[in-house]
This record gives sequence, structure tokens and C-alpha cells, in this order.
Amino acid sequence: MILEHNGLGPLLDTLVRVTKTLLEKQGTFLPHGAMVLADGRVALVGAQTKEEQPGAQKELLLLESGLRGMATQGKCVAAGIALDTRLKAAPRQGDVGKDAIWAMLEHKDGTSISIFIPYAKTGSGIFAYGEAFQTPRKQTIFSAIQ
Repeated sequence: MILEHNGLGPLLDTLVRVTKTLLEKQGTFLPHGAMVLADGRVALVGAQTKEEQPGAQKELLLLESGLRGMATQGKCVAAGIALDTRLKAAPRQGDVGKDAIWAMLEHKDGTSISIFIPYAKTGSGIFAYGEAFQTPRKQTIFSAIQ
């Protein structure tokens, strides 16, 4: 998988760990982000508004804008955002229509991928996660510095 060579693996691991924690504690999550600093450390990134409940779309736009600014200033070498989605297409037909964690990952070297991890809440109230799959995507964070 493309994640090992450029720091996207630790970025994905951090986003998925935080997302699973939010799902288990709250049953849902809003978009949230992380970035890989030049020294390889992963830092969490959030979007803050004056609104009490800004909504997922506004959170996503703020995160993308903030991460784009960090990338332009050279403060990160990779960035990612995790959001909640429902799968309209998937390699496994049984995953279509399921909720999924969508991790949008980018590296300054031009790599840009989406990772999808299907999930469902079981009858016993715990979350079960399916097999992850990836698709290419257009850069939105590092596109300004390419």
C-alpha cells in the first residue's frame, strides 16, 4: 500500500484511532484532522467556530482551509481529514450503503488518496469495522504549492 513510504501510515493510524474513540464515546463524529510535521511527528488539528453546532460541512471547509494554510507555510509534509460518510460504491457489494470512516490523505510529494473503512453498530452496541479500501483523489490541501 502507498501509505508506508511517505508518512501517510502514521497519519491514517492517528485519524482512525481518534475516530474510533469518538464513535465509541459519542456514537458519531464531526470532521477532524491531523498533519505530519517536518520531523515526522503527527499533530491533531481541529476547526473552531463561534457557533455551538457548526455542522459537518462547515467543519470540513474550515479544516481544509486551515491545513492548506499550514501546507503553504511549510509547517507540514502531509495532512489528512477524517469524516463520516455513507458508501455509494465499494469493491465489496455488501459494503454499499454502509456508514464508513473516510480518511482523505495528502502528501506534499503529490500523493493523494482516500481510505474508506466501513463500520456498523452491532446489536450489542459496539462498533464493528470492515476491511479498508482506497481510491485516488484530487489534492485539495497541497494543491496550492504544487
